[in-house]
Amino acid sequence: MERIDCTRCTHYLITWITAMPYGCSAWGIKSSRPPHQEVYAASGVPCQLFSPKAQRRPPGGQS
Repeated sequence: MERIDCTRCTHYLITWITAMPYGCSAWGIKSSRPPHQEVYAASGVPCQLFSPKAQRRPPGGQS
């Protein structure tokens, strides 16, 4: 099973809530743990809504 990295997902967000700094807009989760851990703890299944962010191009135009 491949490890999910929430920071590379389009739904990942950082909240302003100090006690719950991590969030997922797809699941509506705010937590002290990364969202993929909350999803797995609640369902026993890895996150099914992971959507990778678009690749960033280096500055300067050409790669």
